[in-house]
Amino acid sequence: MEKFSRVLFQSEYANSILRISEIYSTDAASKYKGLLDKYPDLIQRVPQYLIASYLGILPSSLSRIRSQK
Repeated sequence: MEKFSRVLFQSEYANSILRISEIYSTDAASKYKGLLDKYPDLIQRVPQYLIASYLGILPSSLSRIRSQK
């Protein structure tokens, strides 16, 4: 059980480090495009303000990005 929990913790820690580095290294349009590629049906089911919060941008910025596509 100890080994399982250690491996799980290490995996989640690595994923969180990758997520944080992605947040700081990509622009808003790239984040939105990546979300569309990874979860295309999610965009229709989740409110825009929650998607903007997940991406770390303002809802007005997300609206601008969506209107450009």
